[in-house]
Amino acid sequence: RTKLTDNAVHHYNMKDGWIYYADASEEGKLYKMKLDGSEKTALPASITYGGISIAGDWIYYQTDQYGTTYRVKLDGTNVEEVK
Repeated sequence: RTKLTDNAVHHYNMKDGWIYYADASEEGKLYKMKLDGSEKTALPASITYGGISIAGDWIYYQTDQYGTTYRVKLDGTNVEEVK
């Protein structure tokens, strides 16, 4: 076992050598980092409710309990509401 971060992680998912996670200590801000904990990068999205799902090149997440769903590209570009 290896500790990768001191931050409180409340949702996460993995794909292609990256861990995508919501940092509870930063109000659910979305980050990605390599499986070894390196290259931590903030993505322009915040998750306050629900989990993280990855499909193709997209991360899907919810920002409220009413089911508002957004998606962002794995590289952090193109944040958009899913209708």
